[in-house]
This record gives sequence, structure tokens and C-alpha cells, in this order.
Amino acid sequence: LIHLFSLSRERARVFLVSPCQDKTLASSILNPKCNMQYFSIVFSIFIVLLRDSLVFARADNNWRAGKPAKTRLLDWDDYRVKDLSFGTSKRIRLKPWNSRTKEKIIELITEKIISSESVVALKSIRKMITQLKEHGVVDIFRDHSKKDILFSLLALSKLQSAAAYYEDQKKNEGYNVNRKLLKRLAYYSVFANAAYGWTMEAATKGKLDRGNLKMLVRKTGIDEEHVVDAKWDSKTHRPAYFIVRDLKHKKIVLSIRGTFSARDVLTDLCASAETFETGHRGKHRAHQGMLEAAVSLAAETKDTVDQELRANPGYSLVLVGHSLGGGVAAVLGTMWERDYPNLQVYGYGSPCVSPEDARPTTCKNMIAVLGEGDPFSCLSLGHIANLSKALSLLCESKELRNMIMIRTDDAVENMEIRDLQWCEKTLNTLWQKMEGEVMYPPGRLFFMKKCSEGIVSIREIHRSKFSRLKLHPRMLDVSRHVPSLYESLLQEMCGLDI
Repeated sequence: LIHLFSLSRERARVFLVSPCQDKTLASSILNPKCNMQYFSIVFSIFIVLLRDSLVFARADNNWRAGKPAKTRLLDWDDYRVKDLSFGTSKRIRLKPWNSRTKEKIIELITEKIISSESVVALKSIRKMITQLKEHGVVDIFRDHSKKDILFSLLALSKLQSAAAYYEDQKKNEGYNVNRKLLKRLAYYSVFANAAYGWTMEAATKGKLDRGNLKMLVRKTGIDEEHVVDAKWDSKTHRPAYFIVRDLKHKKIVLSIRGTFSARDVLTDLCASAETFETGHRGKHRAHQGMLEAAVSLAAETKDTVDQELRANPGYSLVLVGHSLGGGVAAVLGTMWERDYPNLQVYGYGSPCVSPEDARPTTCKNMIAVLGEGDPFSCLSLGHIANLSKALSLLCESKELRNMIMIRTDDAVENMEIRDLQWCEKTLNTLWQKMEGEVMYPPGRLFFMKKCSEGIVSIREIHRSKFSRLKLHPRMLDVSRHVPSLYESLLQEMCGLDI
């Protein structure tokens, strides 16, 4: 703190005083010149944490003349503070601590140490959290006992497992993706993975490259001269990306990186749904953070894309991305749908982007590849709201919980058909009472699964498979979401060098 004070341009005094009046704790007064920019940040943090015992006062040049001090951010009404420099004591009036003061402190800290985009994102996240009830989220920890919540979690998990097993037995669809499309999905998965740069490649495959550009050239086979643009550092609501010319397939490829930094996490957490317009008929509604990111990318890249397509007749645009990148690519593809008629979007491990009846969920020029057990394929505010309501209903119905436990006492493979049917019917009945706005991965959905024999299969499925957040031991296993997994499984299915 002394070092910070030495950098300052304004006068300040700091006192540590007792909550009891007429008792002075301070034995000296700090009266150096102080850089208020750093001073405010450091002491604001101390005030928030120790507001019952720390008092911060800023005095002006009239202090020595005995005039009232200019003070703020203090906790009690009156103190007698002794100025040991002059041997006098005076009573100063202090403003009480209140919620508005606290909000000003938080705003001050955020404005000084993070970007304006991050400040906006934090305010959006804060607003969303304060409105969780409006989104349909039930506070089960307030309304029910821990014992009831625990048993409800177990019962719902068993019910979901039995219903899912029965559904899979009924709809045992085979491999239905043609070879040409499969090769295309495998090919562009390399571009989606490359957007993470050399650090992800080193972490997942142990391959070291001399920088991101060298990695991009080696991994995709694109010559360095055909790398049009690359931004490897992300901002809040603007993920990292690169643009390349793919001469082999006559494509301009815009690859958008997924979550790889704290700023990307802020974009993810702006999870409420927002309506937007594109000039296309129909309903347009998307994840707020991804929508903001798509708007930023459109402003930053559209001129470059237009220039490349004009300079290369016969080329078309392809948007690719993994995770957050796949979601942003889908929203961006919806915005650019009328501008680029042959536009294609490929997402890998795509998150939930928009409601069932809105674009980009209903877009047909988009494909989302989703791996079995990927935790982000069925995670949105609506999913959480419905799950909390289902648990609340089970907490209120001990009889239903007990019936579920009796019916699912055995492993799902050994359960009788009538018990499996009962579980499916009960789960469907329970979910008919749900009202959360569930969001889904965009476009056509291709589900990738690795069987116990080690054989990988992929099939196109209906989005209803991702309508519920399922409880199971590996529901938060992010290893099933990494981009290298999607790339390796798709390459394995192709079985050749593409």
C-alpha cells in the first residue's frame, strides 16, 4: 500500500477506528500523495470484506483548517478521530453503509480492472441470476429438506435411466449417414479443432508447433499464403477465429473457437434467450451470449468474407466451430443465410442455442455432431428450470418416489417390460408439467456413439432426445466434450486419409 500511495496525485487520510465512540485505535495518520485509481480499488475490496471494522475517509486540503472532512463509504454515524499530528480531536459525520454504496464499489472495481464488454456481460449475468424465478427455476434448497432432495435426485436418475433404455430398445436405428457426408464432417472437424491453437494440440496430442500459424498450416494442409485472417485472442462476446481459402474444395472457411478463456466463459454464462431479426420469415431467438458474439464477428469479418468471395468466383462459405464456436457459427449462419445462398454450417459438440420452434434450431443448412454423454448438448436455462421443478414435485410426493425405487430396484437390463413401460409413461407425465423455455442444438442433429465393442456409429436423430437434462454419474464429464475426441472418432469412422 505504501508503494501505491507513493504513486499518487491526491491527498488522503486513512483511519482505523473502534466501533465504540471516543476510543481511538489509530496511532498514526497516513498523509502521502495517493494515486486514487489504485487506492480506490484496493480499499474498496477491504471495505467490502471488513466493513464492520474498516473506515476509509478521504480528506481535502481544508482538513488542517478544521473544516468538515469530505467522507464516504463509512459504516457508523459518528466517530471521534484523533489527529496525532496536531494533538486535537474532532467529531466528523460519516455516511452510513448502504446497498447503493456497495453497488457503486462493485461498479468501480469492474470498470477499473476489466473491459467494457466484460462489464456488460457481468451485468447481464447478474440480471439473469436475479430473474431465475421468472425463468422457472425452483429453489429446491429453500423449499425442501436435504434428505428429500437427495432421495428425489436418486429416484429421478433411476427413472430417467430406465426410460432411456426402453426408448433405445424401441428405436434401435442403424447407421444412416452417407459416406460423402461423413467424410465432409470429418474433414471440417480438423478446422474446428485447429481454432484452439497450438496449446490445445500440445495438451491433447503432445504435438508442439512454433506458434498457432504453423500448427494451422500443418494440421489443415492449407498453405500459409491462403490464411486470410486470424485472431487467436478472444474477447468477451467475440471468440477467436481464423479465415482460410480451401482451394481443394473451393470454400472460404471461417472457423470459430470454442470456450478456451475466462472471457469465453462470460459469453457462455449470458444464457438467457434473446429475439433477433434477419429479414427472413419465422421466429428468430437465440442464446444471448452467442447472439452478441455472432453480431461482433459479423461486424469484424463480413467485409473480408465478401472480398474473398468476389475474388474467388465459384467459391462458397463454410462456418465451422466446436462448442461455443459451433453455437456462434449457427447464429451467424442464420444472420447470413440470405447473403450467402450456399452457406453451410458444421458444429461439433454444439451447445443449446435456440428454442425448438425458432431459428437456428430449425435451419436445414446446419449440422451439429453430438457425442454420447456430451454434457453441453442438453444444458440451458430451460433444462435447469424443468429439472428443478421435477425434483420439487418428487420432493412433495414421497409415494411416487417410493414407487420409482421399487420399480427400478434391479438393473435396467434385467427389468421387466411392464416396469420399463411404467417408467417411460411416468417420466413423460412428469415432464408434461414443465414450462421452461428449453433450447436445443442447432440444425440437423447427428448423434455419435461408441459401442462396447469399440465400433463407432453415427445417425441422424430427432431433437427431442435433447429435451431433458439427464442425471447420471458422468453428466459433468467434460472429457466427452473435447474437440480432439470428435475429430478422432470421425476420422476413425472414415477409416482413410481425407
